[in-house]
Amino acid sequence: MTSRIHRRKHKDDNEPAVVDKNKWEIVIVFPNKEEELAPKNNYVDNLVNIIQAQGGDAANVFQGEISNSSPNMISPDQVTVSISGPSSKVGMTRGQLRKKIVASLEAVGLYTLTKESDDKKSIFVLITASPELIEDHAEEMELELRLKDEYGGGYSRFTVEKKELFRGQTDLGSLPIGIKEIPHHYFTPTEIPHAPPETLGVFNKTRRQEVIMDLIEADEDEGGAGINLPQLQNDGIIIKAFCTHSEKAKKTLIDIWVKRPFNHQLPIQPIRHYFGEELGFYFQFLDHYTKFLVPAAIIGIILFAVATAKSHDNGWSNTVYSAYIILWATFYMEFWKRERSTSAWYWNMWDYKEEEEIRPGFKGDERLGAYIGDEWVPLTEGEQYGPLVPHKIPYFPAESTTNRRSTGFIFIGFLCLLVIAATINLLAFRIFLKSTIPNGDTGAVTLYPSIVGGILNALLILLLNKFYTSVAIKLTNWENHRTVTAYNNNLLLKLFLFRFVNSYTSLYYIAFFKHNRRLWGSDKLNDGCSDSQGPLLGGGCSQDLTIQLGTLLGTNVILGLVQEVAVPYILTKMGDWKKKLPCFRGNADVNNDVVEGGLMTDTKDKKPKRKLPKYERDAVLNSYPGTLDEYSELVIQYGFITLFAASFPLAPVIALLNNVIEARADALKFLTAYNKPFYHGSDGIGGWQLVMEVMGVISVITNCLLIGYSYNGIYKLFNDVTQASYYTLVTIVVIEHLLLFLKFVIAVAIPDVPPSVRKLIARQTYIQAQIVKKYEHKEKGEGGRRRGNTTSVH
Repeated sequence: MTSRIHRRKHKDDNEPAVVDKNKWEIVIVFPNKEEELAPKNNYVDNLVNIIQAQGGDAANVFQGEISNSSPNMISPDQVTVSISGPSSKVGMTRGQLRKKIVASLEAVGLYTLTKESDDKKSIFVLITASPELIEDHAEEMELELRLKDEYGGGYSRFTVEKKELFRGQTDLGSLPIGIKEIPHHYFTPTEIPHAPPETLGVFNKTRRQEVIMDLIEADEDEGGAGINLPQLQNDGIIIKAFCTHSEKAKKTLIDIWVKRPFNHQLPIQPIRHYFGEELGFYFQFLDHYTKFLVPAAIIGIILFAVATAKSHDNGWSNTVYSAYIILWATFYMEFWKRERSTSAWYWNMWDYKEEEEIRPGFKGDERLGAYIGDEWVPLTEGEQYGPLVPHKIPYFPAESTTNRRSTGFIFIGFLCLLVIAATINLLAFRIFLKSTIPNGDTGAVTLYPSIVGGILNALLILLLNKFYTSVAIKLTNWENHRTVTAYNNNLLLKLFLFRFVNSYTSLYYIAFFKHNRRLWGSDKLNDGCSDSQGPLLGGGCSQDLTIQLGTLLGTNVILGLVQEVAVPYILTKMGDWKKKLPCFRGNADVNNDVVEGGLMTDTKDKKPKRKLPKYERDAVLNSYPGTLDEYSELVIQYGFITLFAASFPLAPVIALLNNVIEARADALKFLTAYNKPFYHGSDGIGGWQLVMEVMGVISVITNCLLIGYSYNGIYKLFNDVTQASYYTLVTIVVIEHLLLFLKFVIAVAIPDVPPSVRKLIARQTYIQAQIVKKYEHKEKGEGGRRRGNTTSVH
């Protein structure tokens, strides 16, 4: 409560504010239903009970409400629940709950406007805030913003008193940006042809939305309304909630991002300022990866040309290329760590730690207690714990989650076996196709079975990935993880394990098991290499491996582009079609606006407008899905390049072309087909960095085995034919250990944080501290140091 006392007055009830209808920041969509609520869990039950107890007082609507991300106990002075009155509970309808939620938003100073759709089936609650409220709550949040160059240029906690120290912002970042403090690879404002000329104060739209979301979701004692939007959506109380796009910023991003397909640099800075660090790091990772593919692609083209000119005995060139790709992957990851740390510092994510959020779908028995980390601490009803009152929260035994997780991974193993069986059946079908080719036919016709089999395998991989993603989500939901972090980590692990097996099973089979193999024990399904190179460890199926990898990668790229470009376009067109239906048409007549909170709208033009309001256009967009699929695609592509480098040197070329298009397709997708995501900080690519490093180690082992199993360069070094296979195996084991050791040496030799960044951090921290200190002395009108606070309190 004390945090609100010191806030400036933002709303005058006698003089309702006029707010631009195009500047709404957050939109919550409710179903327009009046049936009585049937609470499904403790969150909704708490919500209804507290609202009933408050008797409609907007200022106290949520004073006892506990969200799933809040502390588990509340102080007595936060709750004003009357125990008198009827013994039976009086039900609350959805409409009553919506109005109380709106009243709670207004109680913290937010402006709201409620609008009904024409068919009365949905209600939009539009939310914005005054600049004064944004500033006051940003100070309460201890939000750090970038200082002006003359004050050090770093980040410092925002305060209203010192707001002139901070840079003015646009929706795409701060202008002007000091060139000296930006690493050379960052996008500079001189390259932005349509940069918004006006500044929006020290808070751009993304920052305003971040502050408003905190006002909505933060606990009451932290100055917020305590409304957990993800939980309400999970419980069906709301349909969706989303941030509104900035049309001007979208146009600028499309101009500098999508319409420049051959620009060597993505506009990382504007992307980060518009979408936040989570998507900023994704696109920076994609950009870094794409640039590193250039040298690999050039060398791959040269090697492919040499191998084509000399169609035989290319074992040594493939061996050298494998070693190159292994070292390339090592340098790629080490330089990414440096770039990540540079961006983490420049974006003020250096010490970023994500707060543990309780997952909206977490369920359990209602018990008195609290979670300290992952440990459950039971409490006793009636006992006093200082000023805190025990509160019932969902409890689910950790051992039950562990047992369910073990069962889930057993099921995943079973699904992986099914994938292997399905892949073998496809290989058997390829053998059948091969048997239909008349004896004596040569040339391209003999490649027909391998190409068709590869395409079918790629389609199977795509379908199984889609199916398994839904299965993995259901399994992870069933495991009932309490925190969002635990849920995401377990889902990531499941998806990686399955997609690894699904994507690479056929390649491992061809590389190491195909030669003279009888599938399902049948003589009719005897599988052999098309280009057996003699008594190698694996028979030398290099040509079959090249065709399979090239077909898989090419088909995946085509299907991926269809999903990235065609599907979002179709979905958007479907959204446009939906907008023409009465149930999706917004009420454009301002006389029919439903007003809550004393908010007035512009009434100059009272004629009905046929154009759909912006918030309704945004409402029919797809919800932001996160970056799970994007990272997964990049990791699988990375595996195609690194795991079987020697078999298809053109793989980096195809990946390079795909990524150039992917970056622009993702731009259109996130800007036009999806709602703008809520702000989410990040200090990198999360668990995917560990996945990429694991893939690097697996690539060393796979390529070394590939050199010995499928290529004859090392095998021909030994004259003793009877012992050549043994000597080859020993040699590749030695090479494998040497390459792993070399990877370790490179990782240690290249620091994750560049020395220049360390010096810059120290320098900027010192300058910022000195300048701010001088500013404080100037404001106080004193020349020397002053210790403590000499103001007396009466």
